[in-house]
Amino acid sequence: MGSLIRVLPGFFRERPDDFSALVETEERFSVFFPLGAALNRGIFRIVANEPVAMRRAAPLYETWNDTMLVERIADDSFPSGDPT
Repeated sequence: MGSLIRVLPGFFRERPDDFSALVETEERFSVFFPLGAALNRGIFRIVANEPVAMRRAAPLYETWNDTMLVERIADDSFPSGDPT
């Protein structure tokens, strides 16, 4: 099934110095993703590890591969037509 990741809003040319404010923003969507495999292959890398308070139960979607995840983020599209 993979790891549950939150896709947050915004694109950054440079890595932010502080991620604490960013993780407090509303996620664009959450999705299961094979993060371990993507990290091992060098497709993705972890840039921060911040505690996240659960605000609400987020809807969960299907598992995506790296190509699907990048396409959805780049196209600003959402799973199942959900705009949240």
